[in-house]
Amino acid sequence: MSSVELFSKEDWPVFIVPVYPVVTMEEACVHKRSRRGLLGDSRTRNKYLRDLLSLEKHIPQECPPVFLVNCKDDPIVDYRNSELLDSALTAKGISHEYLQYKTGGHGFGVSDHKGSTESREWKNKFIEWLNKIVK
Repeated sequence: MSSVELFSKEDWPVFIVPVYPVVTMEEACVHKRSRRGLLGDSRTRNKYLRDLLSLEKHIPQECPPVFLVNCKDDPIVDYRNSELLDSALTAKGISHEYLQYKTGGHGFGVSDHKGSTESREWKNKFIEWLNKIVK
């Protein structure tokens, strides 16, 4: 059963904003704590569950627009998670914007103090993007 069959169009969000997201359960750039929390003891042996929980493998064609943000120096979630999501969205032709900053780390989200000057500018870029998609 696909995600499209699980939810009606009215139940879907108008847009999605993953900020430093955990995307994959694959070994190359997995966030091990998330994988352990989601898969428990089967985290390395159960390929079916790893694949099922790897978002980059399950982008629905009807996916709403996405505004994706991360930093290359994130010490918590490997930046390649966002690159996987960006590639998957591009492959499906999903409208999205991807901002990848060199500095800012993890946890800068809505803070006016965490991260770097460049990473904190994401909020203004998001508002600009949102104004474009709601017209």
